[in-house]
Amino acid sequence: MSAVKPVIILTRPAAQNARFAQAIEASGLEARIIEAPVTLIIPEPQTADLKPAATAIFTSSYGVEYAPGGTGVAWCVGDRTAEVAVTKGWQARSAGGDADALFKRICADLAGAEVQDTLVHYCGKETRGDLSGRLSNVGISTQRCVVYRQEKQALSEDVHQVILGSDKAIFPVFSPNSAQRLVQQLPAGSKVDFVAISQATAQTLPPEMVRNVAVAKTPDAQSLIEALRDMV
Repeated sequence: MSAVKPVIILTRPAAQNARFAQAIEASGLEARIIEAPVTLIIPEPQTADLKPAATAIFTSSYGVEYAPGGTGVAWCVGDRTAEVAVTKGWQARSAGGDADALFKRICADLAGAEVQDTLVHYCGKETRGDLSGRLSNVGISTQRCVVYRQEKQALSEDVHQVILGSDKAIFPVFSPNSAQRLVQQLPAGSKVDFVAISQATAQTLPPEMVRNVAVAKTPDAQSLIEALRDMV
């Protein structure tokens, strides 16, 4: 570990920040942790009136939270989202990865099957990769249903000062969209370290703001923590 104690700045929505901060602390990684969300999650007003779908797709735990509960199959992007889906009554199937892994899992599970119901992808207003369109294009009827929106929050001046005053500020980034939202908030001329959950996420980072970047071996929180450990 370097002589300079790293500063890990978490910029996900508040609940996810708190959970990841606990995981970092539980891992024994020594670092100063700052929780500084750059995204606010707001449910869409019509969510209370939605009827449950027979079959669902979830690409985030917020999609599960704001969608109606159900009893059918729900394909989920990762294990955490699947765990939340189970609490809402769904028969969750985790793709254990990213949106591409989820697309492949759904296609594999439904290969040769006669699908009677339209799948419903409960998601945020900002999505990446047009999952519902990709599935529909291969013959799996899928409807997109927006149940929450993501609004930008500014980094505080105090966080800006930490970034400018530290040569070991590290930002974990969990998706291409959240990475883009973060870099828009960084002080002009700053160069920081990033640990990305996937190569696709790392590729969205502007080179002029990157001092170092590491990519998790697998797209999950535990692997991201291991990549953080290697960086510090």
